[in-house]
Amino acid sequence: MESRVRRKTMLFKTTITMLAVCALAVRGKEYPRVEYAGGVTYGITKVVHSNVAPQLEITDDTTYFNGAWIQNFSGNIGIDAILSPHLSLHTGISAGIWHTFQTVRSGYYFATSGRKASRDIPTINVQYRFGDPGAGHTPLKITAGFFDYRYESDAKSLGLYLFNSEAYPGIVYAAGERKIFGLGLHSDLPAILSHDVLAYTDPYSSSDFDVSFAYVACLTPGPLFNVGAGIALHRILKDDPDLTDRSTYSEDSYSAGEIARIDSGLSVRDLEPTIYYSKAGTKVMLRAAFDPSPLLEQSAFFGPSDLKVYAEAAILGLKDYPNSYESPSRGYTDILERIPVMGGINVPTHPIVGNGIAPLGLAMFLIGTEPDSVKVLEADTVIVPTGEFHGNYELFDTTITQNTEIIERGLRYKPQRLVVAGVLSAIAGAGTFLLERRLGRELRLDRIAVEVEYYGTPYRNVLLGDRALPVLHLYQDRADEDNIRWAVHFEKSFMDRVTFSGRVACDHLKLKNEYGWWAPEEIVERIGEWYWATGLSVSF
Repeated sequence: MESRVRRKTMLFKTTITMLAVCALAVRGKEYPRVEYAGGVTYGITKVVHSNVAPQLEITDDTTYFNGAWIQNFSGNIGIDAILSPHLSLHTGISAGIWHTFQTVRSGYYFATSGRKASRDIPTINVQYRFGDPGAGHTPLKITAGFFDYRYESDAKSLGLYLFNSEAYPGIVYAAGERKIFGLGLHSDLPAILSHDVLAYTDPYSSSDFDVSFAYVACLTPGPLFNVGAGIALHRILKDDPDLTDRSTYSEDSYSAGEIARIDSGLSVRDLEPTIYYSKAGTKVMLRAAFDPSPLLEQSAFFGPSDLKVYAEAAILGLKDYPNSYESPSRGYTDILERIPVMGGINVPTHPIVGNGIAPLGLAMFLIGTEPDSVKVLEADTVIVPTGEFHGNYELFDTTITQNTEIIERGLRYKPQRLVVAGVLSAIAGAGTFLLERRLGRELRLDRIAVEVEYYGTPYRNVLLGDRALPVLHLYQDRADEDNIRWAVHFEKSFMDRVTFSGRVACDHLKLKNEYGWWAPEEIVERIGEWYWATGLSVSF
């Protein structure tokens, strides 16, 4: 934690220095010059269904995310110092107010929950471009520092696996959630083929200075489609091998059988060779996109991004590892369990579809996948003293008994909800269509994107501690219930400065903990769990 704080402080001081350099670059000439951009954003998130609980010191079955409201307010400013046609500096600072959940449940730590304020460094980098800036292509561009990198511009919530993931364990993060700290080389020669070579570290994990290398290529033979592929040597240069490589053998996690063998004089190492996992590994990625907009230009029904289809798949680690000696055993024996696959499509934004049919389909899906609820009819708690003492305190056994009733929900539960959803969708779709014709202006959304992911790992998508071993589900027989994730995004811009956006999803969203870092738990995991979020941003 201290190293992360020091790194944040160092980045903040460096940003202030670069801001001063940018200010000195103002000369009232074409070069050098300074360009400013920024904005403010207010967001609200509502967790509708969730069975996830943070790592609290609790003994009951309370679910702390279910029904939670989360708000945040943030602002940022970025400055570009264009020193010449080839050289530019970019930096920025941001600050925000956000809410967090407590991660422990005792005395002093209550102060860590609630409303928080923080500052951050969104980006800080320097770029140098070779070649003629007016030629329409870039023979070579070098970027160094802390910067965004996306090889798929359409992915909103799922995908971008080559960089938004770990290898061992195969953790997947939300698309675009993580930036790169390092060096990037980009070239688009020949014109139909682009290349990116990157050397970078991961500033978000405990292995702060492991170095990874990646190569990404994209082929665009025409306006209709493009394909891409990439490979990443993840954590190939290890800053601390003892932290990156972890043994499957653990002194404090013997199973009952292992303890018996040790009592007989044989250790685990005597019976089995020691096997070491490593968080380092090789990841590969393949993606494709099809954009039919050039074929639909003459149609008033379709928008400029409607019906675009994109997909991606990746292998998060080419190497197999046998199961560990710990109980319960876990490992990486099947490469198919390390392949996430996602696909997305932009739904037509015409009011009849985007404001009518699409919301009705989403409502039917959410109602149909609604999880059953449990109603407690009666409960009793029996506390019996054990006669044993811990210091001056007597120990007790606690038994909780309760009678419950399972209430099945879904399409048959309150079927009038479907009627209400249908009527509201028809009113929204037809009303927007008629209002557009009346006012002579387009009121439809700019984009509606639907994304789906399948990731058949038998483990939780959670990274706890520094070990390369995956995290088992609490109920391992239900491990496949989190294999499918989905998200629906929509956005609308006004006057090129104001943007309203929203999301209904069961994806990989995480919340910030009390220290301003992403907590390991996702707020939803199973297909019937979901949240909605809206945001309003103003840029300048």
